[in-house]
Amino acid sequence: AMTPEKIALGQDRMVQSVDDTVQLLKNTLARTGQSRNTLVIFTSDNGYLWGDHGLYNKFYPYLDSVHVPMMMIYPKHLTPGTDRRIVSNIDVAPTIYDATGIDPMFHEVDGYSMLGPHRRDWFMIESGTKSFTPYWSAMITSRFHYIETGYDPTISGDTRGSEAPPTSVEELSFQEYYSLRDFQGQEMDNLIYSSPSRIPSLSSIQNDLRQKSWQGQGRTSALKGCY
Repeated sequence: AMTPEKIALGQDRMVQSVDDTVQLLKNTLARTGQSRNTLVIFTSDNGYLWGDHGLYNKFYPYLDSVHVPMMMIYPKHLTPGTDRRIVSNIDVAPTIYDATGIDPMFHEVDGYSMLGPHRRDWFMIESGTKSFTPYWSAMITSRFHYIETGYDPTISGDTRGSEAPPTSVEELSFQEYYSLRDFQGQEMDNLIYSSPSRIPSLSSIQNDLRQKSWQGQGRTSALKGCY
């Protein structure tokens, strides 16, 4: 049977091949004289939870799954160090357009160039409508992580489809709010139920998330998405 320990061991073994491949790429760029005019972007798919929250798969909104590496090498354009901005894979294409001087006239891009000054205050994520989990949507900022989960059949023993977005607040199975100000690497204290008085502007957060996801005006179930 698949266990968090087996998944972690397998992924640890794979990391060595990733390290080798990245080093091979860097060596090749240097040997061919292209390292100083090449933009390298290293990122990842969402990660497995390895037992956090009692889960080991990767289809959930928790930070251990959605907080993935985003590293860039671009000599003469980037200063070595850590950038604390919130970025996403939707920012990869705009960054490449920016670096190459291409104007994507054929469509409006969703993200922003990571080479520019743009800074997000928040970011939203959402499960698909054909998912392995009940529908969920979430808002992440530097201060908090708020999650809403739709109808979860495991709560009542019902077996009807659970991936469909909710149609009302009553269909939400549960909500989660975690403070990230003193974040220690894992969401632990869900303030929604333990200390709701410590949550500033909760109703505004809920409205913003819902309007951008399942409650948005003019949206169909096939087009739900956080933008």
